[in-house]
Amino acid sequence: MLNTLQKELLDLISQATGLLKESSCSSRISPEAYEFFHPPIPLSETIKPLAKPQEVKQKPILKQTSLDSWPSIRSKLQKIAPNIKLHDTILDDLKAQKAANSWNEQIEVVIITGSVSNEELLFLKDLARAIHDRLSVTKLISGTKLEKEKGWESFFKKNSLKLIILTQAAQQYTTLMCYKQQKNQLAAIPLIILEALETYIQPDQKTALWKSLCQILTPAASSL
Repeated sequence: MLNTLQKELLDLISQATGLLKESSCSSRISPEAYEFFHPPIPLSETIKPLAKPQEVKQKPILKQTSLDSWPSIRSKLQKIAPNIKLHDTILDDLKAQKAANSWNEQIEVVIITGSVSNEELLFLKDLARAIHDRLSVTKLISGTKLEKEKGWESFFKKNSLKLIILTQAAQQYTTLMCYKQQKNQLAAIPLIILEALETYIQPDQKTALWKSLCQILTPAASSL
């Protein structure tokens, strides 16, 4: 019979053998143990959110100046530089060449005025521009300086005048009016004395004035 020591030894061997069998059969690790040794990686570290696309800002389109604003621009330019001649349309080649050479041309038509209202001055400027563009080299002047300096005679000799146009206000220049020998001549130059501004508000009076200008400045063409 086995003694007590031998029995205890056999029991230990039997327990050890059982433990070895359990370890060889349970090769799988429990989920709890796996998670302990392999902690999950946070989602924020693996997948980064897509960057928000930048918005492309369009530059504002410059506002084009409407042609309707030309009258206001024109009036401002005339106030700043009244001596500059402005055209509403592009000149053709012949008129453009004539305008470019106008600086060295002698005056052929002169409109002499005294102190007048703004409305009458605007009318005179339009008249001078129309004659200059269509008939002859024209200039609108104030007679105050020439009257004061008695410079009318030298002015008449300096320019080859075809026509003198006087306003009602210009008839106050006594030295100038001394050159009026006949009803329709001044210093032996054809003369037209304008009526008051209200007269030319009527279309038929404007037409009559223009016909008189054409008869004097382009007699051959007006007779056709």
